[in-house]
Amino acid sequence: MALTLSGGSGELEAARSAVSMARNCEATSAANLKDSEEQLLAAQQRVKNARAQCQCAKQQREKAEEYLKSIESKWEVIDVDIGDSDDEQEKNRASKRADAAAKPPADRPLPVEHQPLANPPDISWRGMRLSMTKSGWKIRNGTAFFAFMYINPCAAHLSKKDVLKLCKEGVHYFTDEKH
Repeated sequence: MALTLSGGSGELEAARSAVSMARNCEATSAANLKDSEEQLLAAQQRVKNARAQCQCAKQQREKAEEYLKSIESKWEVIDVDIGDSDDEQEKNRASKRADAAAKPPADRPLPVEHQPLANPPDISWRGMRLSMTKSGWKIRNGTAFFAFMYINPCAAHLSKKDVLKLCKEGVHYFTDEKH
């Protein structure tokens, strides 16, 4: 008994064709998936880069703001008159005006008035600062490199810019509480 597949041969061809089409569809889908995953990775990398750029920009802004504050404070003068009465403050202002008029030329070094050592040597910083301001020392805002300047009375009449230009740190002024 012989079987004829004449009617089944068309069905077999259709099944083979369907398998081939499914394979092609699977390969195309796999390629699309791979492309999509690569695009996703690229997009994630762009997001990561954008976050890093944003963080860098924030740090630059913060540094610029700090620099601006230091420049602004460079030109501000803080005269600390702790416990002085109004009359003493007015005398100090008059003395400052007189000192400014007697300002030495920029080409000559400033005379240095040496101040006595702290007595007692274990005086608190607050007590020392009070003693210094009563002796004519001035406290001014610092720069980007230090918070405050403590200026010897011989240079107290100078602007901060002139102190930095004409005076010697450790002699005419100091910038921290260790000196």
